[in-house]
Amino acid sequence: MKILHRVIYMLKLLMLSYIITIIMIALLAFLVLKFDFNDKLVSGMIMGIYFVTNFLTTRIMLHLKSDKRLLRGMLLSSIYMGGIILLSVLMNNGKCSELSIFIAIGVSLLGSIVASITKV
Repeated sequence: MKILHRVIYMLKLLMLSYIITIIMIALLAFLVLKFDFNDKLVSGMIMGIYFVTNFLTTRIMLHLKSDKRLLRGMLLSSIYMGGIILLSVLMNNGKCSELSIFIAIGVSLLGSIVASITKV
């Protein structure tokens, strides 16, 4: 029963992370339309969104449960990025840059790690 509660808890956090991502990307899309940013800046901002999203959801997770914080943060971040990568591959008909995928995974994991390590 305890494992089921943990799974449900992680799924709730995962949904929260996707909601945060959707809101932040919608805001970014509005800013891109308003100010006409170049592609490299937008890519950097998207990586920043991944970092902030994983940082925030890991912080929320740590606030509620603090045991095994680094492992849980990295697990949540990995599942989150798996969903993002799957969606990206499906939307681009299987064409994705491996370098950008590795960078996105690294930034996402870094957000969770920083949140886990800096927990006071």
